[in-house]
Amino acid sequence: MSDLQETMIPVLIDVQETPNPLVRKFALGRSVTGSFDTVELVDFAQSRKISDFGAELFEYPETKRVFLGRDFVSVMVQTETSWESFSPLVLSKISEYLSANKPFVKEGVSAESKEDEAEVSPEDRVVVQQIKDLIEDRVRPAVARDGGDIIFRSYHDGIVYLVLKGACAGCPSAQATLKNGVERLLKHFIPQVLEVRQAS
Repeated sequence: MSDLQETMIPVLIDVQETPNPLVRKFALGRSVTGSFDTVELVDFAQSRKISDFGAELFEYPETKRVFLGRDFVSVMVQTETSWESFSPLVLSKISEYLSANKPFVKEGVSAESKEDEAEVSPEDRVVVQQIKDLIEDRVRPAVARDGGDIIFRSYHDGIVYLVLKGACAGCPSAQATLKNGVERLLKHFIPQVLEVRQAS
């Protein structure tokens, strides 16, 4: 038996349904994005610059979006796609990358798609930092469990604007999550917050 065979660890991928019926989360239990936070891939052209894995998934016409979380992959499919037939293809591609120890994000590329944050006025800096801290500590881990992400975009006149990614983008329950979850949380801890809206 070779040294490689002795050190191989079986790959366990947990496939999870999400609140968005078009998205499945593939939890890997190990780093996917490496030094990057998260990476959202929206088409083949963008993917081939950033992620061979994403580009290979976009070769399937069923693929609509690919989201690479810290330790998971979320895939959004076209509306007519059956997960029963497509899920094994995604699992096979993930297994191929894991077993060959291929990176999901190309090394040496800038995959960060930093959302343009609006400039913060000096009087709002403390409030904005509190908002960002709550989103980072309480909101992002919760939505990551459902295969998505929420990013702060701006704060103006008591209104917080957020960007939805991964399974959250296009999810039928996204507005309920923003209003009943995120808005309620932010208003509870930060009285200056009056409303939360999805950034366009």
